[in-house]
Amino acid sequence: MFRDALADERIGLQAERIVDVRDLGATLYSECLARLIDPTGCVRMASEFVPAVETSGEIASLDRCVMSQVLEELCADCSAVLGCNISAETLSDEDTWNSIVGLISKYSSVADRLVLEVTETRPLGIDRYEARKRFSEVQNLGCRVAVDDFGVGHFSPSTLLFVDADIVKIDASLMRKLRVGKDGVSNLDCIVGFASCTAPVVVVEGVETPEQLILVRRAGATHAQEYLFPRAEIKRRTSGDGAS
Repeated sequence: MFRDALADERIGLQAERIVDVRDLGATLYSECLARLIDPTGCVRMASEFVPAVETSGEIASLDRCVMSQVLEELCADCSAVLGCNISAETLSDEDTWNSIVGLISKYSSVADRLVLEVTETRPLGIDRYEARKRFSEVQNLGCRVAVDDFGVGHFSPSTLLFVDADIVKIDASLMRKLRVGKDGVSNLDCIVGFASCTAPVVVVEGVETPEQLILVRRAGATHAQEYLFPRAEIKRRTSGDGAS
């Protein structure tokens, strides 16, 4: 289904806002989430097909597809600031990574409005020195780099301290499984506190209610993301739309 959708250009994007916890009208950027339209016309969200694409070893194709669309959207909308997910496999594989860097270089005029979100669903196939080098490579092009899924992924605290990320995103499961100790300190407080030592921007995902937003503020996070802030569909642009 994924291969057919890729060939037929039925892979699109939805944007989910990352907002300032103190000013919900201030959007830091919008994360672009892959969506697939199946042969029946039904929209499949990333959670429904990305794990299978990862297992099949074809995640690099999806990463390149999404990256191309995100860059085209940035060219077409000079006010947009967008995030694009990059899998651990793409970051680790030299040839695939070079193709991503080549795409960003081609669209260098919009690189300062691009956030690369490195997902942690699988272990990195490179050591932390090479990871820092690759982070620096795209940061030197003007991009910001976010470490996604922190708290449940494969980035260790020592690696996070080492790689110089611009943004750390706390996984949504930490919000859903909030635990408060006898001293009144929650697991969210602890992980946000650590993340704040490694990056200037800390985003908590999975914020779905005003009450949760209050907890995120108290924990010291700078930004929040999830269904409390509505998603927007990004119309797929035809080849040639936008200019590098």
